Amino acid sequence: MKYKAVKLVKRPGLKITPDVFETVTLETPELQEDQFLIKQTHMSLDPAMRGWMSADTGSYIPPVALGDVMRSSGVGEVIESRNARFPVGTMVSGLMGWTEYVVSDGQGGRLQVVPPGVSAEVVLCVLALPGLTAYQGLVNIGKPKEGETLVVRKGDVTIEGSGSATHIRNVDESGKPALLLEHPDGGKSRSEELWRI
Repeated sequence: MKYKAVKLVKRPGLKITPDVFETVTLETPELQEDQFLIKQTHMSLDPAMRGWMSADTGSYIPPVALGDVMRSSGVGEVIESRNARFPVGTMVSGLMGWTEYVVSDGQGGRLQVVPPGVSAEVVLCVLALPGLTAYQGLVNIGKPKEGETLVVRKGDVTIEGSGSATHIRNVDESGKPALLLEHPDGGKSRSEELWRI
């Protein structure tokens, strides 16, 4: 079966331009023992990807090599399998890249099974890089204490591009936010009465 993928073919300058990428048509290989084929349903566009495009080898993760499929988080469904741990119909998430299909053997911790009832949006926004980064920053660096009030500004790129605020209140005795409040108009109004659970 033929499918499309996007490869990184040039390091970007100050701006990311279309010539940095190349869309290619590939053929899915015949599955070997313990492999499975994933049809990707959702893929991310995260701020971290800008760094992955650079030639910086001193980062926490090696840069995407020129000619490789652009790295990104994704969610997909197993549509063909020769692996008992990943039967057809299983939803998985992990670093899949900008590609319609992915072949994997499930090794190396690159893919995780998505629990039933968890949406792809929750996986990519909360459980993938943006959410884990926010959690680590808040809980391990910010170290909120009981009774504190925190105002967290949403990232202009990562979450909805709104730049609005989410209000988190009532940090419990374990140091984790116990109550989250959202503003019904996206944080445009400064009136405290508009904040709701």
